[in-house]
Amino acid sequence: MLRIMAALTAFALCAGASAYQTPVGECAPFTYDGWEPVGPGEAGGLQAIRPHPTDPDIVIAGSDALGIQLSRDGGRTWQVCNRGIIAVPPYFNTNAAYPLAWHPENRDVCYATHAGGVYISEDGGESWFQHEQHTPARWPPALEMDIDPADADTAYVILVNGQLFVTRDGCRTWEELEAVPTEGFGRWRSGSYLAIDPSAPPERRTLYAACTGGVARSADGGRSWTVLPNGDLGAECRNVRVVPGFEDGRDAVVASFRSVPYSAEEIAEDRSLRRQAKFEGGVHVSFDGGQSWEPRNAGLPVDRARNFELLTVDPTDPQTLYVATTRADTWPVGAFKSTDGGRSWTRITRAYGPDRNVEFGWIRPHVQDFEAHGGTWSPHLMVFEVSRADPNVLFMRGSGDCGIMRSDDAGAHWRQSYCDPVPGREGYWTGRGANLAYALSLGFDPADPAKLYYGASDFGSLVSDDGGRSFRLFLSVNWYGWGEGTPLRFPGGEWYSVGMDVRTYITKFDMAKREYFTTEEAGVGFKDDVFCTVVDPDDSDTVYCCPGTWSRPPTGAILKSTDGAHRWTILGPHASGLPDTRFCAFPRLVIDPRGTTQTRRLIAAAGRFGVFRTDDAGATWCRVSRGIPEGEVITDLAMCRDRPDVLWAASGSNRLMGFDYTGANLEDGLFGHVFRSEDAGERWQQVLDGPADVRWLEADPADPEVAWIAVYHHADREALLPGGVYRTTDSGRSWQRVFDQPTPMALAVRPDRPETVFAAITEVATDEHAHGRLGEAQEVLPGIYRSTDGGASWEDVTGGLRDAVTRYLIMAINPGDPEVLYVGATGGLWRKRME
Repeated sequence: MLRIMAALTAFALCAGASAYQTPVGECAPFTYDGWEPVGPGEAGGLQAIRPHPTDPDIVIAGSDALGIQLSRDGGRTWQVCNRGIIAVPPYFNTNAAYPLAWHPENRDVCYATHAGGVYISEDGGESWFQHEQHTPARWPPALEMDIDPADADTAYVILVNGQLFVTRDGCRTWEELEAVPTEGFGRWRSGSYLAIDPSAPPERRTLYAACTGGVARSADGGRSWTVLPNGDLGAECRNVRVVPGFEDGRDAVVASFRSVPYSAEEIAEDRSLRRQAKFEGGVHVSFDGGQSWEPRNAGLPVDRARNFELLTVDPTDPQTLYVATTRADTWPVGAFKSTDGGRSWTRITRAYGPDRNVEFGWIRPHVQDFEAHGGTWSPHLMVFEVSRADPNVLFMRGSGDCGIMRSDDAGAHWRQSYCDPVPGREGYWTGRGANLAYALSLGFDPADPAKLYYGASDFGSLVSDDGGRSFRLFLSVNWYGWGEGTPLRFPGGEWYSVGMDVRTYITKFDMAKREYFTTEEAGVGFKDDVFCTVVDPDDSDTVYCCPGTWSRPPTGAILKSTDGAHRWTILGPHASGLPDTRFCAFPRLVIDPRGTTQTRRLIAAAGRFGVFRTDDAGATWCRVSRGIPEGEVITDLAMCRDRPDVLWAASGSNRLMGFDYTGANLEDGLFGHVFRSEDAGERWQQVLDGPADVRWLEADPADPEVAWIAVYHHADREALLPGGVYRTTDSGRSWQRVFDQPTPMALAVRPDRPETVFAAITEVATDEHAHGRLGEAQEVLPGIYRSTDGGASWEDVTGGLRDAVTRYLIMAINPGDPEVLYVGATGGLWRKRME
């Protein structure tokens, strides 16, 4: 019988510290009914930062992975605050909180837009609710929410597809207006897509909108739109602002535009055109309501950068402007400031060189060759905000290579605001509570319960030797080949720093010669995603990991380190017997505890290539897939701990996040089966006819006849096995559905008590779910469930984690400390000691 326990959250506020860089151990992290975040902090898609309008120490942020984070001490610590926000399929990032807005008059009220509508907080962002008649359910994610500066009850929300909504009663009811004339904004980023001129009557506000055709204007509060002539601009507008008293007492419309590049065909004929543009983008000013525009670009790199975004105005000085650029045609260029209305600009992000003004955490820019590329930094600045309470306080966030940055002196200096260095341990960091990275994998050292390996999507993998209290980066592939990445030995014996070219193939970078060259001929393709890490049971310094990409075809490799995860050797690909890694990722690797470090047996899932085995610690490999039909895409493996010759394999869709890195495709109907081997993979027998969307496979550590699978439900495909948790006790001859919740994503079996099993339910499926139509919502909430009797009954053990996380990806139990459960989510890694 299912027992649903009430989910209560205890947010433990820690004592504030006087220093901005909080020493390790001075301030304990927030906990959520015993759940605590594990990781070095940050590393994800932060979409919005909103400093409080009257208190510079209060900051609220929204991310695509973790949802909403709140700091009440200026960024020293962060608290995850998703209480009341509902996961809404089919949008992948079910906690995607993008635009945020503080009420201009009530300091405790703020708003958050979400795929499920607009949420309201009346306690400063700690909990959220919706009015009964809220915005239409299942609307696409929003780009921006703007509160009318003359009427706090009136607010506009613009969506990624250009739809526009207005509320005139404080978010109780909403009216859909005419959509903004755009082809779609294409990408989600913080910024100003909508500008409100409050000088007209409330029902006939003049609105300006940034769109793909330039700037659009509405003279009737958004009921109709006209794309302004824009002179000869013809360019995509990125941000637009109405600035009262901008210059000489005149109001102005200030906008940033994307440069119009030459076409690919024109560049192919004359490559010198790559750095030129048909239209000088950057910042433009209009004093006649957008009928004509004046460029204000002196000092901006309009000859190199195309995307000028995140235009921001100092709330106390209309002549002080900030603009940030995303990646240029050549290299990124950073953020700029003007104190004279855009007549001159100065770069305020200097990452290297004698005038460096940026202090980084564990996430560092990939572009490190300062002199060769003009000191440029950083790609894809996604957030740039000025505090209204103190205009000297600025926040920014780049995509993947800087983390949350704060300046207390109007951009003269910047320092990261998400992690702290560990005193006396170079390279080790501890987080401040906001861990935004997607958790892809977790591995443990059998000989050292305090050592764990954490794979974070896109940002490399990290290792901790103190149970997750602090981490160091152990695998990082730098993009574009410039700078030092993880030392990697290529086939042939050469050691190089590594980078990545635009095709996702590994790049060799010779630091001595200051040159790089691709290795497509070597068949190596992966980046910072690590799908699996295993440690030799007799030698903690010998570590294997499987990095890869989500690309089509999938690319990946198997790497080996013999010095404790500092330097790595590529195993294969060709001479060793492994498949060409340009077309193959390795989603799972299992290790046989028998033998010696030199004769170690490992078995790898190789997607559409089947299963591979090595009996000499990775020197040579052979395909062991007899009995597995051609076309089966092997995505998961499990080994019986006490009978290592007994293996289980699952084929089908990706077990992580529904992505396709193996070649299986849900839309193509390539769903999986389960196979079993009793001779270390020499022969396989299909033991689940299915087909089924198997997301996770677990073997009983002691009983070779027992295994568990998590099956994801697809009601629109009646031939598929229904979703739920299944168990076999007779070597796969029969399977019993022991938990009928239809959307499990991950499983974990306690190694010392195999009857204790945990299941992660990733979301509530509804009749509008993109991957299946169940007809009605399920009564079981997303969360973590435990059975202590082999699946006969289940209890909800999510507790306060439900208020922080809604989409779970992986689970793991440390064999050396089996009372601790680790849960990986779209918002980092979490752990709790289970009684």
